[in-house]
Formats: sequence, C-alpha cells, structure tokens
Amino acid sequence: MTLNKAQKSAKAEKKNAIGERVRELREKLGIYQAEVADRMRSRGHQVGRVQVNKIEGGTRFVSDMELLTLAEIFQVTPHTLLGFEPPRKK
Repeated sequence: MTLNKAQKSAKAEKKNAIGERVRELREKLGIYQAEVADRMRSRGHQVGRVQVNKIEGGTRFVSDMELLTLAEIFQVTPHTLLGFEPPRKK
C-alpha cells in the first residue's frame, strides 16, 4: 500500500501515541473535552478544550506528567493509554 502526500503528511505530524485511546475512554465516560481539560487544570496542567482536542487528534505533544494525569482521570494505567494493554472495563 502506498500513501498519498496528505497521508504521509498526516502521519509525519503525529505527535503522540495516546490520542485515539484518550478519545475512546472519554467517550466511554460520557464526558466532554472541556471536562477533561477542567480535570487536568485542577491537577495543575495548563490545558484547555482545544488542547484536549489536539491531544485526541494526535497533533499535540503530551508530557510524561500529563500522561500520568490522564491515566489517573480515566482510571487506567499509562501503559493502557500507550496501547500496551486493553482499557479496563467498568
């Protein structure tokens, strides 16, 4: 399979490995991106809804501390967010 120019560009621009799982877990919890941002801010991170959207889209870098906070918010391990184990079922 060959990638077209747009696909190559999108793949090259990806800045995190957790975005899809963050979206999946957020939707399972039934919360909005703004709620994730609020929870992150309450834990000391300067993140708004737009940044959460970019994280989910893979276009924003996620620091190790943000990764730990997101894992705490979603009650999963960082390994789950990174794709090394399936999300926990509630």
